[in-house]
Amino acid sequence: MEQSSENSRASWKNMDVVKTFLKSCIQEISLNGRLGSSLKADSWNKVKLILESSRGFSVTQKQMKNHYDYLKEKHQAWLPITKKTDNIYDPATNTILMSNSEWDEYIKAHPKAKALRISPLPFPDLCTKLFEGSSATGIHGWSPSCTYPRPGVSFVSTTIDVDTLDSVEDLVGNKNDGAPTDYSSQSSVPIEKKPLGKKRKPHRLNWTLKRR
Repeated sequence: MEQSSENSRASWKNMDVVKTFLKSCIQEISLNGRLGSSLKADSWNKVKLILESSRGFSVTQKQMKNHYDYLKEKHQAWLPITKKTDNIYDPATNTILMSNSEWDEYIKAHPKAKALRISPLPFPDLCTKLFEGSSATGIHGWSPSCTYPRPGVSFVSTTIDVDTLDSVEDLVGNKNDGAPTDYSSQSSVPIEKKPLGKKRKPHRLNWTLKRR
């Protein structure tokens, strides 16, 4: 079994290990969801056990997270290339057909693409399944300076939902607590009509019955 300490770098050169890692991460996310843009602690533990039992590959959670982030950045740099109209990407061979000068220009705009120039993105289909829901790629293409999320995806959506759910429900509850949503019709109801809610007729009827 390959041993790996917390401070050492794990070797991910074995593509069978990488494939198992990607598949295990996808399975855990489908079963247990994400924690932000990554996996939950229990899921990392399960992936670790799968790598150890099926591949004899011992790795720490930190090292798995580092490789996860590395592949994610690589996928973010790879994705805009696949969408270019000049067909510079060959999906059949997973090859990017760019000259050295074209790579230089692309890396200026996408510094994290340096790793992609050295070696291709492993298992693009699996990476897309894993990172599609957590990618920071915007509608105009990803760049390291992008702070906006891809349409339909937000890094802070989970945090916002958790932190503000109660207050949002309170706001909705207050608006629906017998209060109409049409504020103009609400303000047009005369306040003087409220006393009409008192049961005056029954009082007069009771008085008449007593007189008899």
